[in-house]
Amino acid sequence: MVQLKILVAFDGSPLSLKAYRLILDIVKKLNEPSEIHLIYVTDAPMVKPFRIHHDITVGVGVPVTISSIPYESIDREEFRRVHEVMENALAEAEAYKVPVDFIVKRGKPEEEILREAEKGYDLLVIGGRDKPMAIPGLGHIAEVITKKSRCSVLVVK
Repeated sequence: MVQLKILVAFDGSPLSLKAYRLILDIVKKLNEPSEIHLIYVTDAPMVKPFRIHHDITVGVGVPVTISSIPYESIDREEFRRVHEVMENALAEAEAYKVPVDFIVKRGKPEEEILREAEKGYDLLVIGGRDKPMAIPGLGHIAEVITKKSRCSVLVVK
């Protein structure tokens, strides 16, 4: 059975949370194995990119494993922000009983999201914005991503 590999741009904002919840809901309703990867892009100083993996198994009473974030890789304030966003994302995934993988990178969001999307994702999901852009309903980052992504893009508003 082939797994659908989904990348969700996630920064904890209301629109990114809405996009993430939509994907969790779709994956749960499809009841097919899927990989959901959340990408959080920061401009805070970091030594190197890192990946956080959460093992969430469908079922009652199954323990959740959270890998730690290397403290030396990110400044304290941004570490707290990433940890808060990660905890909120984990709580959502737990509620839906869907596994997620959390990726944190440093740089320009549109560049890092597109770079990650090149790694064989079937679908890239991003929140839109209400501010007018060349494509109505898209923010700058979503507009760049929809124009340049090689995989399918779902923009949630």
